[in-house]
Amino acid sequence: MKRALAACLVAPAFLAGCVSMSQPRQEDEPPQRVNVGWIKRDWRVCNEDECPKPTPKTVVITPPQAQVAIKPIEPPKQTVTVREPVVVHFDFAKAVPVGDWKHALETVERQVAPSDSLLIKAYTDDLGSERYNDRLARQRAAFVLSQLKALGIKNPMEVKAKGKCCYVAPNDTDAGRAANRRAEVHFITPKEINK
Repeated sequence: MKRALAACLVAPAFLAGCVSMSQPRQEDEPPQRVNVGWIKRDWRVCNEDECPKPTPKTVVITPPQAQVAIKPIEPPKQTVTVREPVVVHFDFAKAVPVGDWKHALETVERQVAPSDSLLIKAYTDDLGSERYNDRLARQRAAFVLSQLKALGIKNPMEVKAKGKCCYVAPNDTDAGRAANRRAEVHFITPKEINK
């Protein structure tokens, strides 16, 4: 019985020792280099000593490597907003605006940048003398200039009275002549001034 008891006590200790013994670790072996050569009209694996020596016509093939697409960093593009000229139309032979001219001039107030200059060009239709139309164009441009100043716009402003020129519509109808009786407010950026 003593033997059986001793065997029961020793056997688990012996088995625990076997389980806890770790296997010796094998270090990772470096990958083997394999040479391939054209031997006797066939590709064969060979040792470095057995492979035929490379000739000037030997092509070295390198295994393809994973290529990472590198995108060049592009500088941020400057957005150029093209601002169309704001147009105010006038009554026949008068420097009195017609239509929604207040809304048009408020558009100028919203769109003008502190660095912008404004160019006011005034036009007439083809009725009347050239001298009369030049004076009328100056009066229309002066009206738009005064209204822009009344809105609080302090940007530099230039006035050009064009008179009978630069028609946007034929002058053979009342609608065409009404379209030509106008003043345009152009936005001039500092870059455009330097050109």
